[in-house]
Amino acid sequence: MSRAHSKIEIGQGLDKMEINVIQDILRYVLEYRVPGRGDPEEELKMAVDTPTRVKFCVQKWITRYDAKHGAGSATTFMNECLTLAGSSETAATINAALTALETSLLPMVDNVNNQGWTWDQVADWIEANITLGNLENFSYKKLVVPSSYTTVWGDPW
Repeated sequence: MSRAHSKIEIGQGLDKMEINVIQDILRYVLEYRVPGRGDPEEELKMAVDTPTRVKFCVQKWITRYDAKHGAGSATTFMNECLTLAGSSETAATINAALTALETSLLPMVDNVNNQGWTWDQVADWIEANITLGNLENFSYKKLVVPSSYTTVWGDPW
């Protein structure tokens, strides 16, 4: 794999970061909604924490990259990769999108800890307010399979 090719792949990954974070948040809510799967409270805690965790990990990478290559070099590298991938995004717009998600979700911590919200209220709020909107086209893979569905093998879903 050529260096330019790997930069394109990095740029493509960066370009999809906001979509991937939203998908993870919604996946955690979906897991919360499935009875008998794991710890439902933990699923929603992970959903609320996702943008903060992603921003923290990216910032740690930026700090290490800048320490090795010079101040500001990580942002320059990220922007170069995004450009090579044909993205209109920049490191700044990606950070702004993650910050907006983080800002919208952080009040859930107070709502649960101090305002008496239930986990169902948190899940309802996330489903109503955190959406992909125009970020991604429709995909059958995102459809929720109804509990009444029976597979072609005759097995309940």
